[in-house]
Amino acid sequence: MKYSLLLLFGCLITFGARAEKDLALLLTQADHATAQADYPSARALLSQIPESALSQLPAPQQGHYLCLKAEMMARLDRQVAGSLSLFEQGIQLLKDAPAGDLLPNCMLTYGLALGGTGYWSRVIDNAEQVMALTQKSGSNGLQAKALVELGHAYHSLQMDAQALAPLEQAVTLSQAGGDVLTELNATADLIVVKQQLGQPFMELALKNFELAQSKGDLQQRARAASVLATVDFANQRYDEALDALLAVYKDVETSKDDGWQGTMASNLAEVYAAMGDNRKAQFYIDVALDKLAKAKLVKQRMAALLTAADLADKEGDWARRNTLLKSVVAAQATTDSPRQNDLAAKALKQLAQVTTGDEQRRYWDRYAQLMDDRLKQSDAAKQEMERSLSLAKQPTPAPAPAPWRPSSLGLVLAGALLLVLALALALWRCKHKKRLALAQSAGIRRHSELPYSRQTLERLEQLLSQGLHCQVLYFRVGFARQPFYQGGFRAGNAMQQRIAARLRQLFPGALLIGEPDSFHYLVVLDAGRKMATQAAFDVLDESLQALGGNGLQLTCLNFPNFPQISRVADVGPLCELLLLGLQLASETGPNAWVQLSPLPVAARAMEATDIRAALLAELKKGYIIVTAGGSALTSEPDWALLAESL
Repeated sequence: MKYSLLLLFGCLITFGARAEKDLALLLTQADHATAQADYPSARALLSQIPESALSQLPAPQQGHYLCLKAEMMARLDRQVAGSLSLFEQGIQLLKDAPAGDLLPNCMLTYGLALGGTGYWSRVIDNAEQVMALTQKSGSNGLQAKALVELGHAYHSLQMDAQALAPLEQAVTLSQAGGDVLTELNATADLIVVKQQLGQPFMELALKNFELAQSKGDLQQRARAASVLATVDFANQRYDEALDALLAVYKDVETSKDDGWQGTMASNLAEVYAAMGDNRKAQFYIDVALDKLAKAKLVKQRMAALLTAADLADKEGDWARRNTLLKSVVAAQATTDSPRQNDLAAKALKQLAQVTTGDEQRRYWDRYAQLMDDRLKQSDAAKQEMERSLSLAKQPTPAPAPAPWRPSSLGLVLAGALLLVLALALALWRCKHKKRLALAQSAGIRRHSELPYSRQTLERLEQLLSQGLHCQVLYFRVGFARQPFYQGGFRAGNAMQQRIAARLRQLFPGALLIGEPDSFHYLVVLDAGRKMATQAAFDVLDESLQALGGNGLQLTCLNFPNFPQISRVADVGPLCELLLLGLQLASETGPNAWVQLSPLPVAARAMEATDIRAALLAELKKGYIIVTAGGSALTSEPDWALLAESL
């Protein structure tokens, strides 16, 4: 009996060890399938491990299982936010494991999921933790991967200057270790960052494409081709973009990767549409929509739906176009990732522009909500990172010096000095008022013969309150040297009269308002006499140069943009909008024009207490669309970034 019990106990121990070994083998096989991007096979292997048997595994292997399960949830089920808690549980269990690659690898995949939910500040923090771990172990390969995530997160926060160094370092480390996959990933982001920073990038894109074709796997070849095609497409090099995509598409087409088949087909459809070949564009977009639906790639399918809607619009099939746009909005609701919000916002904006009444208002409201949410999340993450960076760079404060205490004699002298300054200020104000009255009585403010008074502004208010369909041009004339400073009153007076006469010739019957001393003018044209902004700029620039002008900055505003502006009770908000436009023009160059086109959702800014701050906020969100031109303009400025500096 005794020996029977011992034999039974030994069998149980042997069975337990064998079961643990079988579970560990399944885990290893699932890990290998994941590394090969064969996620369905990985999930099938994990499903053979019952959760009730997990307790038989050591804590590190339990953590490994949870990390793999979370990755399948994020990649296959698209439940990105739902996977985060599983990742966090797995990471906590892996922290008890001996030093190795399991923990940093899980954390890197966790970082991808965080990025998918828009938590970019947490991605940066996670990547820095991985770098600290891998520096101890000396794993350059994992350090390079962490640097790629760090750079990508900074780029996603529009902090490209901070993204540059990590990505360049990732390229260097991956090249030193012969890790082609990581090098290609880092270079793909580096190309975009360099493009945003205005640095040379085309040669890097070509080298990246050649490296991927010679040494990369199919996914890397497809990604490098897409990056190069995107660069060429942005520069309207459509033939080159097509060549880059077709060099890989045949291999992608014969593979089992529905995701890349759909993505590449969508890219081809965009290129063919830009080249005017709508038949081929329609063929590839149909392929893309089918493959991307099978792959459950929500963001890529939303982009393909937008392309399909554009094609339907070109063909005049507006019912299909609206259906496709509504499908984009519906697709956004199927995922918990905010990365699709921009695509949904584009669809809502297009729907609002082709509908009327209450339906239009609902689309604008949903568009504004999406854009506001995106901006709040992005700004919060960006501010948090900038605060962290500033704290990291902040020097240790020196001990504060002892407070200075004035002597009695110092207080007496200071009081006497203040009294003298007060008397001098009073005398200056008295003389200034006399000079101002004398100048006004001499008619200095009226030498242009254009009205500038409050009565004229009230006339403008009356016109706008009637809902007048008009165009407002507000501009400033530049001179090599201001006429009043160069030749005195008579020269300035003569110049103003010549400009006033010329404006009456150019715009007969228009409402003209002048601020003579500063050479600022406002022209209001009625609906039947509107001009293209570039045409108005060219006419004014040529005429003013003939009169001695040396530079022109102009802002144009078309009415009615939306009811709250086309019908105003006070011209103040309009003036703020025009002044902001003129400031943007001056930031653009000495000879430039800017046209402001507010969207309906920007109307609330006109009722704000601080109108200028509200307008800058709407400009930053993209609710006030800005276009620019002129001889001084070499490239379109980043208006949202400029709004921050203003």
